[in-house]
Amino acid sequence: MTKLQRKIQQGAKKRSHKKTVDKRKKQRQVKSMLERRIKAEITDGHTKTAASDDCDDGDDGPEVAATTTAPSSDVGCRDLDHIDVGDIGRLRQKGPQMTRKQMRRKMKGISRGEAVTAVLQTKLLTKLSRVRHRAQVRNMDLHD
Repeated sequence: MTKLQRKIQQGAKKRSHKKTVDKRKKQRQVKSMLERRIKAEITDGHTKTAASDDCDDGDDGPEVAATTTAPSSDVGCRDLDHIDVGDIGRLRQKGPQMTRKQMRRKMKGISRGEAVTAVLQTKLLTKLSRVRHRAQVRNMDLHD
């Protein structure tokens, strides 16, 4: 390899590394923004419910009871506890389209992964059934 080819290759490596670093930086920014938004909505929801609980004396009329029920935004805040903030796949920008060869490789990898998980799942199930069977035998010996 000539000196020029090595230099060109090194520059290409640097550019690709910079792209990955920028991509990860954007992902971290999106993740932190989502976390802040979720925390803000949760704290707003908690302060709204706490304020409505504090002013509730118990001897209010039906019109006040209707206003102290949880608004629809609070119901949404309860659902925010179950959101996986690490899952930002839906917010990710679409990159360039993959070639057919890349798609084939990706599908092969996916199918291999599914096959491995299936084998491991059957292995785990047989192991668990053997453990259960041994426990049953032990219990039968204890009761006899």
